[in-house]
Amino acid sequence: MNQMPSDQRAPDTQDPTEDGTHDNTMASASSDYECPVCHDDYIDPKILPCGHLVCQSCVLSWLDKEGRQACCPLCRASIISPNAAGPADFAAEVNALPTDLHTTALVESHKILRGPHVCGLCENNFAAVFFCIQCMVKLCTNCEKGHRKIPALKRHILEDVNNLNVESLARSGQVMCKAHPDRLAELYCPVHEEVMCSVCSTTSHGACAAMKILADMATDTRAELNQRAQKLRTKESKMVKRLKSAKDHFQSMHKKGRDIFDDLHKALDAHHQKLTSIIQAQEDDCMKSLGVTKTGAALTQNATAVERVAQSASEGSLLQMRQSLRARLDDLEKQSDRPVK
Repeated sequence: MNQMPSDQRAPDTQDPTEDGTHDNTMASASSDYECPVCHDDYIDPKILPCGHLVCQSCVLSWLDKEGRQACCPLCRASIISPNAAGPADFAAEVNALPTDLHTTALVESHKILRGPHVCGLCENNFAAVFFCIQCMVKLCTNCEKGHRKIPALKRHILEDVNNLNVESLARSGQVMCKAHPDRLAELYCPVHEEVMCSVCSTTSHGACAAMKILADMATDTRAELNQRAQKLRTKESKMVKRLKSAKDHFQSMHKKGRDIFDDLHKALDAHHQKLTSIIQAQEDDCMKSLGVTKTGAALTQNATAVERVAQSASEGSLLQMRQSLRARLDDLEKQSDRPVK
């Protein structure tokens, strides 16, 4: 879409309506026309490798500041290829990025529609009723009549300003021939990848045998791009399915690992309990066979009794008890010396 001359451009501010309020028709979509870096209307928006849009100058400034570390401000994806060696390569790669001319047209259409609907030709500030798609200018009733009388402008398309919206205005924008700015581009040369008027097709591209009607070529291109975009969506869908399958696989492996560990833990715990029971049973049997508890009590009681007699008995009584006490001690010592199995 051709840009409006500077003296006919609609101001950026909204024009109050009759009731004093502002038209907020496009306010909710303003972010669609703003660069995420400079937060201003897009100028030469470049489609980054990740698919997001950034003004060309903003990309260059960002690369100049951050160098190779610069990445998309929205998704942090890389902007330049690993082979880029320096600023010269950065600039070349940015220039090679596709320019989103549709977004440029949307931005221009948004500016036009959010501006006051006043005639852009006369100096009376009459209310605009029509909009010329080719001239990109709003016209009052009087200027519209004069516009139609000019022979060179008879083929221009005039639309009712009240029927315009951003999308329709951007889509209806006509491309003018570069060599003849007053003529519409009607043909496309696939050999040179250029749009042109019928005059240029015979003078500058007479040897090109593959000339296409602009509308037909656009229809074919739309179909091709939509088909290729659909292929990308199909591939994306397959990648999502593969990713989900991989995640499910590893989640299953994690679960199996946890289940195996739980089973091992339960088995080890069962073995531990069984081994503990066996050892306890053996201990009980051993203590029972040895009579350790009773023997220990007997040793204590007899030791106490012997000590009492040795300290308190008279000499005669002590000597009379000597043999029996010695026999008792010998027997207790034998019991205590028995090995514990």
